[in-house]
Amino acid sequence: MKIDNQRKRRQAEARRIQEALAQLPDSYREVVTLRDVQELSYEEVAEITALPLGTVKSRIHRGRSALQDALRHIHDSGTATFSRHRTHS
Repeated sequence: MKIDNQRKRRQAEARRIQEALAQLPDSYREVVTLRDVQELSYEEVAEITALPLGTVKSRIHRGRSALQDALRHIHDSGTATFSRHRTHS
């Protein structure tokens, strides 16, 4: 029974993360997914996206911050809302 509850909590958490990721602007979602979900290096993300390394690092940082905000809102209210951060090229 305890294992079943843990599994349900993990599944609910995974759904919340996916919902929050979906709320990110494309430019943030892409680099965060490549880095944190697919576990690619910063250099690999830069190569795949054809972006300068500094831009990749900046977008990952901003994307993670926005993701944290979205997850905090989901946790507090049960729905995904997220404050739009400026998107930089």
